[in-house]
Amino acid sequence: MATIVPSFNYTPTFRGMLKQALANGYNLLYAILELTDNSIPKHASKIEVILEKTDIKPCRLSRITVFDDGDGMASDDLKQSFVIAATKESRDEDDIGAFCVGMKYAAMNLGSFITIISKVEGGSIVGLHANIEQMKINNSFAPTEFCSSVDEEWAMKYLSAGLFTKFKASPKGTMIHISALHSKAAIRYEVALDEVKKGLAVAYSSLYNDCKMTVYNGTSIESVIHPIDMFYTATPEKLDEDPYETQLDVFRGDNGEERIIEVNTMRRPYAKNKKTTGGRVGNPQFIEWLYRETPTGLKRLDSRVLRVSEVPDYGELIGTLYTRTIQVKKEFFDEERNYFPEGTPLHRDRKRFWFYRKIRCVATANPIGKKINDRVSTCCERQRTQCKFTPDLDDKVGSKFNKSMSTDELPCRLLRDVIFEVHRSITTAWDDKWKEDTTVPSQDDRSDEEEPVVNPFLALYPTEAHTQEANIPIVVPDQVAVVPEPPPPEPEPPAVVPDPPAVVPEQIAVPVVVSREDTFRTMFGFTIERHMEAVAWLAENPVV
Repeated sequence: MATIVPSFNYTPTFRGMLKQALANGYNLLYAILELTDNSIPKHASKIEVILEKTDIKPCRLSRITVFDDGDGMASDDLKQSFVIAATKESRDEDDIGAFCVGMKYAAMNLGSFITIISKVEGGSIVGLHANIEQMKINNSFAPTEFCSSVDEEWAMKYLSAGLFTKFKASPKGTMIHISALHSKAAIRYEVALDEVKKGLAVAYSSLYNDCKMTVYNGTSIESVIHPIDMFYTATPEKLDEDPYETQLDVFRGDNGEERIIEVNTMRRPYAKNKKTTGGRVGNPQFIEWLYRETPTGLKRLDSRVLRVSEVPDYGELIGTLYTRTIQVKKEFFDEERNYFPEGTPLHRDRKRFWFYRKIRCVATANPIGKKINDRVSTCCERQRTQCKFTPDLDDKVGSKFNKSMSTDELPCRLLRDVIFEVHRSITTAWDDKWKEDTTVPSQDDRSDEEEPVVNPFLALYPTEAHTQEANIPIVVPDQVAVVPEPPPPEPEPPAVVPDPPAVVPEQIAVPVVVSREDTFRTMFGFTIERHMEAVAWLAENPVV
């Protein structure tokens, strides 16, 4: 018997989707980056970010506009661009989007009034306006107004005359204008300018087609954005060591698990033994990374070298991740602080792993759920690894729809462990080489000419009873001892006190002579003079 499914509307409501969109953690910078991301693959030669402020002091950010001279959109394309989670049959090679929600969610997080105008070369200007509060009342995903042929009268309802004039002067392109900003976007204007300028420069490792990106302070140019290459691709002379690069191919494996094959073309030591990889440019070594079970039942990361015939078929390839590990020279590392607003985490800490989805940085200084030993030497602070991946690896890397990542381990744990192992094997060798001369040597590293210092109180006061009676603590090696002040002398009793027994000099002789005052003070917490005062006091007040 056939089951009859009752009629029911399963379509999500706009109010519910809006609540979800506003809860997705967009701040000002990340929201603007979503808008500029849309401009980059559209063959734009310029992208302008225009920030306007309120007239009332202290001035706050009031309006945000992103304008590009890219390919633009015709009427149907503009309508489709405002559909949340729309599907695309094909994507441009330079497209760094994936989920078709970024622009809409970002704009909704910034403000309540969203206006988009666009045109293709030789076509008319098309536009839409979305009043989010009215859309909530309507409980509808449809924008408040759509215009298939924008004229000045329609534009002036939502845009300033200067913005519309700027757009009309371009033969093609798109302009997104957001006003009625939410409180999290309407921040102090100077803070917003600084955050956006520096954030845009770090967010992109490069721009396609020699595109020029500019931030405008209202109508005047505030800053031309030059992408900052945090991995010194064009300036390797600013690094302490030659950068180390390798390629990790992620394949579909059995039972839904992944296989990771490293295409190794640069030699490096393995972190746990003295062997090195054997690949070189033109003759790569294929290394498969996998888990092996230990006798105790634990999984341990291991690797094996494959013959070319054993490499999986590339039809099973999911995606590729490229790593680049560097150690920045100190003077250039110090200069990097200027790239980040003071007080932000990256102003003081830039080590660990940086993830790039093509040219777009989606995670900075990410620990990926692993602890890095950064106390070996100060050079550890200047080490970092770039992980550049294709959008096909979003699910394995954990890149979210808003192009951000968690600081926890990656969804693909094997990929996380391989990235960390490659980083550790390289930086461990660098740590040994660049350990500062000022590092305090361990006891085993001291030369034979340096006589080890022995705590003299171990020889002077060998028993617990003796030390307690004399009010002097027992001190074991490598602990700090503090000698108490001798007790004040008691008044002489009327009775005749017998002479104290003679003390054999050898009983109070110092067995070890410390030649350096500072070493003595560092190890024992008091000076030689204080030590001798204690010895003299003990000689005058022996324990019977």
